[in-house]
Amino acid sequence: MKKVIGLVAFGLVACSPKMVEVDLSSAGLNATMQAPEGAQVERKPLGVVVTAEQFEVSVWNRTRDLAEERARGSQDRYTLVVDEADAVLLEFEAMGGPFYTATVNVDVGGSPWSCATDPLANVNDEAAGMRMLEACRSLKAK
Repeated sequence: MKKVIGLVAFGLVACSPKMVEVDLSSAGLNATMQAPEGAQVERKPLGVVVTAEQFEVSVWNRTRDLAEERARGSQDRYTLVVDEADAVLLEFEAMGGPFYTATVNVDVGGSPWSCATDPLANVNDEAAGMRMLEACRSLKAK
């Protein structure tokens, strides 16, 4: 007798972290953003870094050059996954697999800010890349 094993469709949802509002004021920024529950906020020399498993973004009180990011997207190893006026998500090939990096410019209380992932954060899942892009878009003044 053959045994039939069904597939369970909740695996990806169960693996997705719960996103919560995280206060960045402990690192000197009077702002909040969505990040995975339990994310750590730390002030670093080049900005504020928010980290969790499969999640790392840096926040600055200035904008980043999205044209430069788009230009990287035209190189052989890179593919533009999201190309919008305020955001770029790149997929790039390294170490045998795809990795993702996002850069977003956000207006926070009337000031131009940017939020970006670290390309070395080993984000090898497009859904995680999109989660970080959306987290960056959620940045707002307190």
